[in-house]
Amino acid sequence: MNRTHDLRALALSLIFLLGLAVFVNRPQAVAAPPSRAPRSVVTVFNTAATANTDVLSADIRPLSAAVYRITVFVSGTAAVMNLQITDGSTTEVGQLNSGTALATGQIFTFVVGCRPDYAYGVQFESNTTVDLLLIEEISGGLF
Repeated sequence: MNRTHDLRALALSLIFLLGLAVFVNRPQAVAAPPSRAPRSVVTVFNTAATANTDVLSADIRPLSAAVYRITVFVSGTAAVMNLQITDGSTTEVGQLNSGTALATGQIFTFVVGCRPDYAYGVQFESNTTVDLLLIEEISGGLF
């Protein structure tokens, strides 16, 4: 009887220790990685664009250091697309597509680094129709 009692006590001790070991060595919950899903910032669809006039109703700013993925296609007249970058007092203008007019009916995608301390705007150098202008913000990882 003593031997049976000793075996039961040993078995219960082992179960307790193993259970405790499993509990103690359980992996900790890992925080979910930040979302890398693009954030839609601007969508312009089938809209007339006047030469050298802002296409967007207001300049845009990213939430954090990120990239803007800009997808665009135009119809009617090929046009050079400019990205305006301002720090609040000075505006710089950069031409996308190496300053070559965007061919009508062709889809172009540009990836541009952006920072929250700058505001961004879009213009075309000639009158055209913007069939689609989609600007998405991608942050928090590989682009």
